[in-house]
Amino acid sequence: MQNIFRSLIARLAKCKNEEEVRLAWVSALEKATGIEFDAEQGKRDLSYNNVIIEFKGPGKFRNKTSPSFLEAMNQRLLPYIQKASRSDKIHESDYIGIAIDNAHLCFAQVVEGIIIPQHLLPISLITFEMVVESCLRCYRRAVTADTLIVDFGHSSVRGVQMMQALSNALAEAIVSSQHHKIQMLFEEWRTLYGQVADLSKEQLYDVDKTLKFTYNGKDEDRIPACLFVIHTYNSLLIKLLAAEIVAAHGLASGTAFAQELAILTDDATLIKRINTDIEHGGFFDAVGIKGFVEEAIFSWYLDVYAGKGIRTVTDALRNILSQLSLYRTDRLDNSRDVLRDFYQNLVPETLRKSLGEFYTPDWLVDYSVDCAEIKNWLTVRVLDPTCGSGSFLWEVIQRKRQAALEHGLGAAETLEIIAKTVWGFDLNPLAVQSARTNFLISIADLLRSVPGTSFEVPVLLADAVYSPARNPNQDENIVEYSIGSEVANLRITLPAELAFNRILLD
Repeated sequence: MQNIFRSLIARLAKCKNEEEVRLAWVSALEKATGIEFDAEQGKRDLSYNNVIIEFKGPGKFRNKTSPSFLEAMNQRLLPYIQKASRSDKIHESDYIGIAIDNAHLCFAQVVEGIIIPQHLLPISLITFEMVVESCLRCYRRAVTADTLIVDFGHSSVRGVQMMQALSNALAEAIVSSQHHKIQMLFEEWRTLYGQVADLSKEQLYDVDKTLKFTYNGKDEDRIPACLFVIHTYNSLLIKLLAAEIVAAHGLASGTAFAQELAILTDDATLIKRINTDIEHGGFFDAVGIKGFVEEAIFSWYLDVYAGKGIRTVTDALRNILSQLSLYRTDRLDNSRDVLRDFYQNLVPETLRKSLGEFYTPDWLVDYSVDCAEIKNWLTVRVLDPTCGSGSFLWEVIQRKRQAALEHGLGAAETLEIIAKTVWGFDLNPLAVQSARTNFLISIADLLRSVPGTSFEVPVLLADAVYSPARNPNQDENIVEYSIGSEVANLRITLPAELAFNRILLD
C-alpha cells in the first residue's frame, strides 16, 4: 500500500489539470483494490457501487469556502448522489461522496437533501487508505456486532495491532521502576475484576487459540494481563464510538470526530487529545453529556507512551480511528446491545465462564420485562442493580419511548422521564462504560431534537450490595464508609447534609 501511495504522490506532484489528477487516482485505486472503476458514467468522475468521487484540478481546494470546493459539493456530488439514489432505490444518505484535488480530499454525506462535507483532509497514507477502504466496503458501515467484530475483533489486523501495542506496553510497565501507578492499577483490577480460576491445559489452549496477540511478560501474569489488555482496548473503542455517535448526531460543532483525530500527524498531539477528550471525558462534558467518563483505570497506557515508544500506539490508534470514521453513526436502527456481543467475541468463552460472566440474551430480556406486567411505562421506575452492558435498560427505554410517543410527548419530556426513571448500577467499570454507551445509543436521536440540553446518563459505578447509608436507628451527622484496596484502605467521612443531597453532592 505504501508503494502505491508513494507512486500516487509522485504523479500528483506533476499534474497540471483535472484529468491528470483523475487518472492518477484511478490508477492508484485500481492497484490498491483490484477493482476496475467505472469512470465518467453519467458524467461522474468516478463511481463504484455507493461511492461517488469528484475530482478537481491542482490547488482548487484551498479551503471549504473556495468556489471549486463548493461547486464539487453542491453542483457535482449532490446531484450525482441524488440521481443514483432515485435510480438504484437506495437511500441517499447511504452513499459516500468524496471530492479530491491533488493535495486534499473531503468525504461528504447527503442528509435530507443537503450535502454535508466533513473535514478537508490533506492527502496522506491514512486518508488514501480511507478512500481505498470506502471503495472496498461501498457503504458506510452500520453499527452492528458483526461489523465491529470484523473491523476491530481478533480477526482484524487493526484490532490485533492495537491489542498487541497495549500488551507490549503492559509487559514493559509491570517490570519498570518508573510505572508504579500502572502496576497499582493492574493489581487493583486483578483483585477486583480479573480473578481467573486455575485453567487446565486444554482451557489454556482454547484461550491461546482465540487470542491473536501475545504477552511477553511473566507467564504467571499472562492470562490476567491479556484480559486487562482486552478490557482496556474494549473500553477505548467504546468511548471512541460514543464520541463518533455524539458528533454524527449534531451534538458537537464537528460531524466527524474520529476523522479529525485520525489525521493528526503529531503523535504527542494525538495522545493529548485522546487523554483530554476521551479518557477524561472532555469531549462529552463540552456537549453537555455529564459524567459519561469517570474511571481512570483503563487510561493507564497513556502514561507508558508519554515519552519514547509513542509511535507504536499512535499508529495503531490512527488505524482504529480511520476505520471508525467510515461508520454510519447518525442512524442506529440495528444497534441493540451490540457492545455485549462484541465483548463476548473479544473475550474467549473459557475466560468468561471462569470469571462467572453470563450475559442475558435478548429473548430472555424481552420475556422478563413482559413478565413484569407494567401497566404504565411512563410512570414506572426501573433500577437494574447489576446492569452489565445495559440490556434491560435498553429494553425499558424502548418501551418508555413507545409509551411517550403514544401519549404525544415531545423529545424533551421523553428525555426527562427516562433520566428520572431508568437507572443502572454495576461494579465493573467496563460494564458501566458499555451500559452508558448503550444508553446513549438509545436516546441519541432525542438529544439531537433538543440541542443544548444537558444530560447525565444515569448509570453509576457502584456496588449494589454494599451501601454506605446511615443506620436509620441512629441520628448521626456524618456518613462513614471505607474503600478496600490492595495498596491502601481509605476511610471516608462525609457530612450527612452533603451525602444525601444529590444536587449539592454533584
